[in-house]
This record gives sequence, structure tokens and C-alpha cells, in this order.
Amino acid sequence: MGNILKTLYTNMEIGKIIPYTTIFFLCSLLLGIFLNTTSLIVLFTFSVLGSWKLNSLPPLNNKLLWLLIFFVFYEITLIFTFNTDIKASLSELFTFVPLLLIVISFFLNSKRLNNSLYPKLEHAFIVSCLLSAVLNLGYGIYRGIILPTGINYYFLSYDYLGSVFGIQAYYLSLFYLIGCLFIIKHKKNIKLGYIYLLILWLSIFFLASRMTIFISLIIIPAFMYIKIANKKEFFILGFISLILFILALLLNPILRERVKTINSKTTNYSGIELRKKIWENSFEVFKESPLIGYGMQNTNEKLRNQFERKRFRAAIRNKYHSHNQFIQTSLDSGLIGLLLLLAIMINTGYNLYINRQTTYLFAYACLIGTMLTESLFQRQWGLFLFAFFVGISLVKPLKENDKIEIQ
Repeated sequence: MGNILKTLYTNMEIGKIIPYTTIFFLCSLLLGIFLNTTSLIVLFTFSVLGSWKLNSLPPLNNKLLWLLIFFVFYEITLIFTFNTDIKASLSELFTFVPLLLIVISFFLNSKRLNNSLYPKLEHAFIVSCLLSAVLNLGYGIYRGIILPTGINYYFLSYDYLGSVFGIQAYYLSLFYLIGCLFIIKHKKNIKLGYIYLLILWLSIFFLASRMTIFISLIIIPAFMYIKIANKKEFFILGFISLILFILALLLNPILRERVKTINSKTTNYSGIELRKKIWENSFEVFKESPLIGYGMQNTNEKLRNQFERKRFRAAIRNKYHSHNQFIQTSLDSGLIGLLLLLAIMINTGYNLYINRQTTYLFAYACLIGTMLTESLFQRQWGLFLFAFFVGISLVKPLKENDKIEIQ
């Protein structure tokens, strides 16, 4: 056993292992919170070991890295300034520390993660998406069609459809959307690639996350138009996708109801009217401390008090946050925190752009789109995915023609 560990710790072995810790980290997002946390520990441990053992610390004059460090420490300062409950403070601390650890891990490996990583990363993520989709659909069919005497459509839609690994529909559909982009990128080298694409897109429809469906109906056709030279093939796929969406609407009453009530004043389906009301109340809270905010724990309390004053029963009952990451950050850490977050996001997008990473830029646009209607940092999946894009933008330029093959 000692010899195995000694061998593992050699320069060459560390260099070989680090890319796979990155792959494990991204794929773990689809496999539950426990594996997310485990993968982060593995990624950070091997990144630090590799950087120390191989003596390859990158230059520290990276603007994006320092922006993120300042943002995290600013948030931590607010947490311990506003919170009197140490236990609550430590709980909030674990919201932002992983963001820093993930980005530092990518930064330490920014020279070591070469072009050969990305095809493997995308390959593994596609496989993880397909495995997740098939298991979730299979479980949904079993619980919703086979097990009951009549069809229970709830198990074939929304959060129930992500119950195998306990991932909320909003985040799971975002992962599937990114998986679709990876499939399109490598369409020429993936056997049955378009079938895989349609499986994931159909899963997005059944998950019934309206914002993700809206984004997918814009992003996927636009990305396909760029990547598919044969325009006839593009229009055929577009027609098939439209038929799938219509079938999903006809077969799944949950999706049909969510689409129908998208602008309804009813609170049952979290429509536009509900979010507008949440945002209006959030703005009232924001006006009381616009510069530095309240800190995460106090924000939730302030929002709850505001909802009670306005007798906003749905928000009180469901303990709603602001359902917009930019508003949530403004409440948590004021305009200072919001400006820091925007600076990080702009720098990340710029890095992806100058590195000519079209696929990751489109995927990043999907992430930003979801931040408009969801406080992404309130869930580990959203925070980890955001950190991944910040980290991946620190890695040296990649080639868009990297190839993978899925048998």
C-alpha cells in the first residue's frame, strides 16, 4: 500500500491525475450533493499537491482571480459583521468558500490543463447527462405509469423528474442544456449524436423549467446554425425538435399548465406575476441598505418581514428568496457586492471570448440567463457551475476542433 501511494505521489502521476479530478468535478454536478462536495475536496487537494510538487505556480497578477478573492472575502466580512449567530455565520461561510476553492484549483492548473482535457471533459459530461436523463425518465415512468393504477404525471415532470439524484428541475435542465451544446460541438464524432441530443432536449421539456426551455429554444437553434454546415440538416432537426416540444405539451399536463399560466397572477406555478411581486418587495428592502446590503442571513429575515407587511402569503409560505441572482447579491452585499459580481462575470465572458471558446461562451450565456429568474448561489449546483466557468476561463486558449468519439 505504501509503495502504491508513493508511486501515486510522483510528478508524473500527479500530472496525470489532475485532469481527471477536473472531469470528476464537472460530472459530479449531475450525481448529487455528496459527490459534489467530495469532488471539490479531491480537485482542490490534488491541485495544491500538484502545484507544490511540480513547483509550477502561475503568475499571481491575474485580475479575475483577485476580483474573485476580493468578492469572497468581502462577502465573508459581511457575514461575520451582521450575524450574531456563529453557527449561522459558519453555515453561510460554506456558501462562498467553495467558490474560491474551485477557482483557485483551476488557476493552479491553468498551464497544466492542456487542450487534450476538453474533449475528455465534454465526453464525460455528455455521458453523465445521458445517464442522468435515462435514469430519471426510467424512474419517472416506473413511479408515474407502471406503479400506480392511473398515470401520475407529477413523476414525469418538474422536480419529481430529478428525484433520482435529488436535483431541482431548474438546475438539472441547465446541465442538460450544456450537454446539448457539447453534443452539437462534436456532432461529427458522436455516433447517434442527434438521438442523444433529442433525448436531452426532450428531458428539458419534461422538466418543465420555463426559463430553461425559453433559453434552449433560442440558444440551441442559434448554436446549431453556427455549427451545422448542412442547413437542410439544421431545418430537419429544428422541425423534429418542434414536434418533440408539441408532443411534450400534449402528453404532459404539468408542462402544459406551466406554459399556460406563465403570465397568470396565480401563485401556484411561480409565474411572471409572482416574480414581479417578489422583485418589487426585494427593491423595497434594498432601498433601506443599498450600499453594503444586509448579509445573507439578515437578507432572508428582512425579506420575510417585508412579505409579512405586504401579506404576501405565497412568499411567506414557501420562504422565497429574491429569485434573481443580481437582486439577491444586491440585498446580501449591496451595490459594492453587485459591482464585484458584474466585474467577475464580464471578465469571465471576456476571457472565454478572447480564447475563442464559442461553446463555453454559449453555455455561459445560458448560465447568465438563468440568473435572471433564479438566485443561483442559493443552491450548491448553481454556485459550483458558476465557479466552473470562472475557473475554465483562466485556462489557456483551447481549440474548437478537438475531437471525441462516443461509441
